[in-house]
Amino acid sequence: MLKVKNQKVIRKISARSLMANKKKNFIAVLAIMLTCILFTAVFSIGGSLIKSSQESTFRQVGGSHMAGLKYALPEDFEKLSKDPAVKDICMAVIVGRGANDQLSKVNTEVNYADDTYARFSFSYPEEGTMPKEKMDIAASTLVLDALGVPRKIGAKVPLEIDIDGRIVKEEFTLCGFWEGDPVAMAQECWISKELADELAPTPQIPYVESDFRSLTGYMNVNWNFSSSWDIKGQLIEVLERNGYDPELTDYGVNWGYAASEVDWQAVALIGGILFIILLSGYLIIYNVFYINVTGEIHEYGLLKTIGTTAKQLKKLVYRQAMLLSVIGIPLGLLLGTILSRILLPIVTGNFTFRFVAFSMNPLIYAAAVIFTFLTVFLSCNKPCRLAAKVSPVEAVRYTEKSSVKKKTKKSRKVSAFSMAVENIKRSRKKVVVVVMSLSMSLILVNLVYSIVHSFDMEAYISNSIVGDIQVTHQSVLNLGASVRIYDGVSQEECAMFEELEGVESSFQVYTTGGFAILDQEGKEKVQDFIDCHETLKNDPWMEDTIAGIQKDGNMDADIYGVDEGAFDELEFRGKSITWEEFIMGDYILLAEENQDEADWIFNAGEKICLEFNDGTKKEYTAVSVANLPYPLSTRSYPALGVRVILPAEEYLSHTDRSGALVTTLEVEEDEQALVEEFLKAYTENGNSELTYVSRQTYIDEFESYVSMFWIIGGSLSFILALIGILNFINAIVTSILTRKQEFAMMEAVGMTRKQLRIMLIFEGMIYACLTILFSLTIGSLICGILVDAASGMVWFFKYYFNIMPILLCTPVLLIFSCIIPFLAYGQMSKDSIVERLKIIE
Repeated sequence: MLKVKNQKVIRKISARSLMANKKKNFIAVLAIMLTCILFTAVFSIGGSLIKSSQESTFRQVGGSHMAGLKYALPEDFEKLSKDPAVKDICMAVIVGRGANDQLSKVNTEVNYADDTYARFSFSYPEEGTMPKEKMDIAASTLVLDALGVPRKIGAKVPLEIDIDGRIVKEEFTLCGFWEGDPVAMAQECWISKELADELAPTPQIPYVESDFRSLTGYMNVNWNFSSSWDIKGQLIEVLERNGYDPELTDYGVNWGYAASEVDWQAVALIGGILFIILLSGYLIIYNVFYINVTGEIHEYGLLKTIGTTAKQLKKLVYRQAMLLSVIGIPLGLLLGTILSRILLPIVTGNFTFRFVAFSMNPLIYAAAVIFTFLTVFLSCNKPCRLAAKVSPVEAVRYTEKSSVKKKTKKSRKVSAFSMAVENIKRSRKKVVVVVMSLSMSLILVNLVYSIVHSFDMEAYISNSIVGDIQVTHQSVLNLGASVRIYDGVSQEECAMFEELEGVESSFQVYTTGGFAILDQEGKEKVQDFIDCHETLKNDPWMEDTIAGIQKDGNMDADIYGVDEGAFDELEFRGKSITWEEFIMGDYILLAEENQDEADWIFNAGEKICLEFNDGTKKEYTAVSVANLPYPLSTRSYPALGVRVILPAEEYLSHTDRSGALVTTLEVEEDEQALVEEFLKAYTENGNSELTYVSRQTYIDEFESYVSMFWIIGGSLSFILALIGILNFINAIVTSILTRKQEFAMMEAVGMTRKQLRIMLIFEGMIYACLTILFSLTIGSLICGILVDAASGMVWFFKYYFNIMPILLCTPVLLIFSCIIPFLAYGQMSKDSIVERLKIIE
């Protein structure tokens, strides 16, 4: 066969064919655009969330370096600097902490750092410079504001520095400052290298060989790698290569790079959503091009008769698809970006992102383009093959044919419904395409509904607050505070809050540190516990603690005191007791959060001797085990120790720390705002050391969080529903167009237009019923799998599955299934029977 250079002809035919079918092409462009919008929105919002989350985590951690070595010496810095895998290495020398009374609410570190360390720690002067003279200081604005120092270069900064318990008072000159970040675990003050060497001389022995009592003078050394994948693995290799034992070396990996580790639950959920989008896009684009091919099948037959090859016909269809993609994809990228910008603030508003960034990463748009092109390519594959296989004779006589071999049947009564069923059976593949396309939006709506209704508001709130309002010392809620005050609410303040108008009742929780005095049997019990927990057994930093317990029998104990109101909030593990029984004798409760008894050192029924901070030693019987709600605790746990609960009166009789950890107020609903207004004024002007949280605050947070899912899920569902409806319209229109002559013949032999309309309406209703059936069965299974994947990602999630959205959507789907065939046939039947019977022979 001769090869003819006819590329220009193919291009010209493609272009003219597109221009001749503007209405069909509009639907095709719309389908490609909607698919691209979905991919762009998902990738853009996802990328922006990752970037915002990572940046916020960096700021909370206090740096963006990938890895680091803690408590190092200068020789460690020099050695690691020479390693080829280590990039951007920098260091800071630990000196002390800010000890001014004004800094009680601001966790302040006073250190020396080189410029690179300061930059990567988000603590590099935005105005001024790093310290150059001995008494220069560069500081966070939060520190300056707390000290009452003006934000002005040259201002005097009176600072007290706690260096291993020794207070050094100095007056510095402000040489630089930057905007402090409230979410950071600590605020930095940088001093000069000269002063740091004077206040914190370099230690002579490695930290692992010291008594672990002082960090002063040691360095924190940080660096990057060329890749963020498997940072821990790269770090271990660097340490081993340079002669360090990872088991005995205190190193760190920046947990802001969590994206380098795979969360398979998140992958499953995101993968499921992407699959739904990909499948929806595939179904509509496939159907659109299938319509185009079948609608132009006569033209393809004529092209075959003049020598066009199957390969050339494929190129013709693919070229049309690519030309339409060139129009649809840019529009999709633009509209997808706009949609993402609208939705991103709604999403990020429900997360504790200090830093929110809209990601314009080219990879996001490249992924959207690639996925859309992939969808178009896969969708065109079957129509291309159909166009390539067509023969000239078949083309001129083409009408939609059955894909099912019919068995010989006895005659029976023919009705509009039976004809509709037979017509549906003609092309099972088309039925599958339409049903699945319509089902995608229903599945996503059901998925969003199930996820939203699985969020447990009570679980969310109970983990944050007990009662209506809680008052505590501000350091209790600041998990990054170096010093935490657990007796900050005085008895007088507790009484004052209870007397406020609108307060129905209040209760208090107290706490202090102490010891559990172990006999030989107790020591053996603790050792058995350690042997069963590898993390404790192999932790070199626990060696001294374990050795101390085995030597003198003193194990750390968090001792809580509760009054009757707080007692009622306890959740018992096993045997429950009443308040009256609890206060009758020398009883304690073991406060265990974990329900697995294997994680308990002691059990109910055992006797435990406690030593209080007044020196008193007293033996108690553990009558039961209970979970102390997180909002009523110190928000921390002893690494190896025990938590016990006593009646408040018994607790207060053995300690001079009479202040409460937290006081909880039950408030009349109508007086909530008035009580909060008083507490706001009191915590700002009366006792600024205190702070309060409100139940309503967490309710608003929860409702905002849930509304985010409704908006995002609703937007995606709407677009998928639009895709499904377009696909349904295309399917009906295709069916009518390909049977145009058939309908004319049926009218010619006596079938009325009303009967034909009823038949087509029945066809549409069958599509709708099959869609609902698929959504309730296979769709419910898919939805259940994705909801289960989501359940492991949110701690306040309780599995809830419901088919209500599908049932609510059913009437709407049935209405569409009736209206669309009715209108489509009405448009087609405008031509006379004679005109529709004309066929090119």
